[in-house]
Amino acid sequence: MVNRQYPLKQDVTKGDLLSAYVVAPFDEGLDVLRQNDYKLISSDEQGVLRVQEGYTADVSKFGNWVLQGPLYRKNERTLLLPAGLPLRHPVDAVHAHRNYKEYIPSDDDIQQAIAEGLEVLPKDVDKNGNIVVPFKSIGSDKYGMFFFGEEGTDTEKSKKAQAYGDWIVHQNNPYRIKDFVVLLDNQNYTNEVGTHANQFWLWWLENGSELIGWNWELDYANRVRGVRKNLTEKVEEKN
Repeated sequence: MVNRQYPLKQDVTKGDLLSAYVVAPFDEGLDVLRQNDYKLISSDEQGVLRVQEGYTADVSKFGNWVLQGPLYRKNERTLLLPAGLPLRHPVDAVHAHRNYKEYIPSDDDIQQAIAEGLEVLPKDVDKNGNIVVPFKSIGSDKYGMFFFGEEGTDTEKSKKAQAYGDWIVHQNNPYRIKDFVVLLDNQNYTNEVGTHANQFWLWWLENGSELIGWNWELDYANRVRGVRKNLTEKVEEKN
């Protein structure tokens, strides 16, 4: 389906996953993806596509919103969620950011998310409250496996996460990247403004492939990237 205001651009056309993106506010970008049978890409899926497509491909050279998101809890530890809460009510989340406010999810959404989330422990963050993991050992780190391990056993997740880490630190990478960094709101800020949720933005390689979880930019016209299974290629393989 063609959206004249926010056209969809498909740039990954081979392999197990197809990928396309639209430059739009988060809620409207999601609508375009869904109308064309795409779902929002996860960081682990993007890692796979970056390795597949190479350092100079758009999927590597540009950043975009990804599936995962943080839940910041007042007087409690931050949770990393496999699917960010703004996805459940994207119009409300965009409205909050458009008005320079944090997105506050419902109590029901928060309670459901608690069971799914990975707690960020105080000992695991640096002095600024951010997660920093060396890419060379990302496959043995729980946060690395969470963001780049996809599904499967812990061994499978570790292997997949490390494949992305090895690709990042490879000598052929024109960008010298050492650490995987997850930028988070600090606890003092959360205690002041209250419980709130966000989506992660995965930066391009030139910006270190960082994940940003503290922006107010869901209302901006940014890249919203989607993926879907390449069913055509599967049929050709069977034949």
